[in-house]
Amino acid sequence: MELKVSSQGGLVRTNKSNFFIVLAPYFFPFYCFVVLVLWFVVGLFFPLDAYLPVMFFVLGVAYGFHVLFTMTVIPMVQSDITSQGWLFSLSVIYLLNLLPLGIFVLAIVPGTDWASLPVLLWESIVWFVQLCDLAVVLAAKLVSGSAN
Repeated sequence: MELKVSSQGGLVRTNKSNFFIVLAPYFFPFYCFVVLVLWFVVGLFFPLDAYLPVMFFVLGVAYGFHVLFTMTVIPMVQSDITSQGWLFSLSVIYLLNLLPLGIFVLAIVPGTDWASLPVLLWESIVWFVQLCDLAVVLAAKLVSGSAN
């Protein structure tokens, strides 16, 4: 194994690997894992029930960082993504990023379970598409109104 770290970037070379290990940084929300471990360790010594909203907020920020960082890095030419093939890599990254999101929704939204999660996801997608449609209509009205 070879590891190089510099201010311009880094490199890890291994003699054995698989797609799951290579693509893990893109779909495993490491900082969320750190937040949860810290929460449970501190919870062994102090009652944290009153601070559950704070934990959800910090968890949301950590997951948002993971998603933003992943979206920022993917357009760059990454050897770990290209080595597995762009289509396969992006499909795996996208699908496996939905799993923690689903778990968060199950934890936060009352009355949801694994069976209702696809319905909730579909309703969210429909709502988002309707919101985008409304934004396009309003933008078109704004542009046409300013052109006159």
